[in-house]
Amino acid sequence: MRNLHPYLWALLIILFPACEKEYYEGPEDQAVYFEYHYLNFAWGAKDYGWMIDREGNVRGYENPTEYRWPDSSGYLSSEDLEYNLSLTDTLLHHINAKELERHTKLISGAAEGALSDHSHRGADMGSSTLSCYAYDHNTGSYKHVLLSLSGDLEQINQSAEAGVLVDWLKEFGVADFHD
Repeated sequence: MRNLHPYLWALLIILFPACEKEYYEGPEDQAVYFEYHYLNFAWGAKDYGWMIDREGNVRGYENPTEYRWPDSSGYLSSEDLEYNLSLTDTLLHHINAKELERHTKLISGAAEGALSDHSHRGADMGSSTLSCYAYDHNTGSYKHVLLSLSGDLEQINQSAEAGVLVDWLKEFGVADFHD
């Protein structure tokens, strides 16, 4: 590599920083980073899941009243995220700060991921969704980022970061996710 032309070295130096990954840095008061949600209305209503908050708590909920869904653009306000978090009633697990930070850094890459086409897998299976929330500085709200959908329909976020996050989030207990 010593024989590279000086102009090529200059070009490499200029371009190399542009190849660095942009890591996610949300607001310090972001209420929720990750969520698992299962819904099924086929044989009676089943509605449960968990959220991972800024403290690293994995907090569970079942049959939440007046759960606030993302708007038609896929966004939730800070107040809506905090409200949904207030519907949790069980501490399931705690994640240490370094592990949480290592995984929250991947949110930006996942937010940029392309989604696969929906594929139909069955009927009466409901839906299991793994997602994360990315703060949008332009709107002042949080984008709901689909990582993986499984059940009657299947869809995946194709980014490498989403794949890492899905594998990690599965460790906290999810229904109906296939490898």
